[in-house]
Amino acid sequence: MQRVDINNLIEFSDRKFNPVVLVNEPDLRLVLLCLRAGQQVPEHSAAGGITVQAITRRVTFYDGDEGCEMSASSR
Repeated sequence: MQRVDINNLIEFSDRKFNPVVLVNEPDLRLVLLCLRAGQQVPEHSAAGGITVQAITRRVTFYDGDEGCEMSASSR
C-alpha cells in the first residue's frame, strides 16, 4: 500500500495550473490539480472514466457545456 499526504504535494504556479501525478499505473492514473482562483485546465478528454473531487475551496467542473459546482464541503 502506498500512503500519500496530499497536503505536502500541493504546489501552486502563478502562470498555469500545476498537475502532480500521484499514481501512474496501467489501470489507474491519479492526478492532483493545483489551481489558483481564476486558473483553468485546458479542455481535454480521457480514454476511460474519471472521478473529480474538490479537496479545498470550490471549483466548477465542465462536461461539455454543463457545469457542476463542487466544493470541499459538498456532501
